[in-house]
Amino acid sequence: MTKDKQISEFTDSELSLINAISKTNKNRSSKNELCALTGMSEKDIINTVSSLRQKGIPVCSSSSQAGYFIAQNKNDIKEIRHTAAEYESRAHRMLSIAHEMLESIRRINEKDNGQEYLF
Repeated sequence: MTKDKQISEFTDSELSLINAISKTNKNRSSKNELCALTGMSEKDIINTVSSLRQKGIPVCSSSSQAGYFIAQNKNDIKEIRHTAAEYESRAHRMLSIAHEMLESIRRINEKDNGQEYLF
């Protein structure tokens, strides 16, 4: 367990995943492997990975390389940054979509020509 975190801060599912997931970038754990090792569904694996990340556990993954691993040292900093950058990119896309959805309200409110449909 990490020096900053206490075991009591984690759920049983989180502890199970921490124990099962690879600790090296060279031997990443696939979702299928983690499902087999933990008895969790793929959806539970994804949700638990997210929960661990929210608790500060550096679970790394990449859209260009399959599998997960928990970063352990300075050699893994590049992978942590890469995972964080992918999250930032997704967040920007989501904010853009939210903005456009809210903008559609303005267009609907400004519609004054009696048309039934905007698009």
